[in-house]
Amino acid sequence: MDFSPFFSSTPGRLLLSLAWVGGAFLVYRLVSRAAMVRRRGSRGMRRRLIILGRNLTVLLAVVGLSAIWFRELRHLGTALALVAGGLAIATKEFWLNLIGYFFHPMARSFGIGERIKIGDYRGDVIDQNMMGTTVLEVGPGSDNHQYTGRTVFIPNSAFLDTPLINETFLGEFAFHIIRVPLHVHSDWRDAERRLLEAARIVSEPYIERARRHIHQIERRHSLKAPTIQPHVRVFLPDADTIHLLLRLPVPARSRSNFEQAILRRYLQSGSETPVK
Repeated sequence: MDFSPFFSSTPGRLLLSLAWVGGAFLVYRLVSRAAMVRRRGSRGMRRRLIILGRNLTVLLAVVGLSAIWFRELRHLGTALALVAGGLAIATKEFWLNLIGYFFHPMARSFGIGERIKIGDYRGDVIDQNMMGTTVLEVGPGSDNHQYTGRTVFIPNSAFLDTPLINETFLGEFAFHIIRVPLHVHSDWRDAERRLLEAARIVSEPYIERARRHIHQIERRHSLKAPTIQPHVRVFLPDADTIHLLLRLPVPARSRSNFEQAILRRYLQSGSETPVK
């Protein structure tokens, strides 16, 4: 029996549209359930699978509906051409957001779970859709790694004209800088020794794993791997102050905890006159 005449009619297309959308939603539910029961992989990986499944479902639904109603949409082409200029202006932000949504995956600028900074906003990416990206805010300031409890919705159009910083480009580990100010007449050599000792003790359990991980990044991107061992640089910001800058790799998601552990061990090992 030939059903093509029925599906060429408006009621048939409506029924086919409902079936297409229902099938796409069912596929999304199955993908989401499979991701939730997945035992291997991190939470971030499961969340990425769920969001990817959702966005692909929306895309498939739009493409399928466009194909089903192509003939009717083609007949509307002449009428739409008359108002195309007005629509282009009225929907400018929509199209910019859509272009931004497809732009950053091609640029590989960031993904779900990574920490980014764009403009005045900084946080961990927890959701993406065709209109914008939601981040769980971290701050305040670039030296703070605590969650503020707020989420920020960033339109995807912002990724087209605003520089973006990915703080977790190295993946599991990130290089972190801890600044310790001292009076210029303090025993900065002893302070440097104690700071390095505290950093070595705290980083000892994971330093070899960090070395292997960063060397993998080096081979993958043809980069020269920086020094893995903790080291200190001395700066003189003014005539009365010395700054010790400790640089070391730390687990990207636990920078604040490791910074606190190092500073507390350093302070317990001796005392310095605080800088006013």
